[in-house]
Amino acid sequence: CLDFGNEEAALNCGAYLFKNLYKIELEEPLEDDPQSPWTVLAIPYMPANYEDICSVEKHLSEVAAHFGGKLSGWGCLAQTDA
Repeated sequence: CLDFGNEEAALNCGAYLFKNLYKIELEEPLEDDPQSPWTVLAIPYMPANYEDICSVEKHLSEVAAHFGGKLSGWGCLAQTDA
């Protein structure tokens, strides 16, 4: 999750990440908390190993900072063969 103080920064960051092959979701601030951030969910498809996770986390932190935001956390979903 990458958090931003305004919509424009979130959209610009999201567009950049989309152009760089991330799936993107944008979440507006909470309706009952106007001080909550605009959040960009950046979804990479990658192996879940320590080195790759650290690399992506560092990259997303740098991208967020470039657009005036911050990396606020991450999660992982395991993909199973169907």
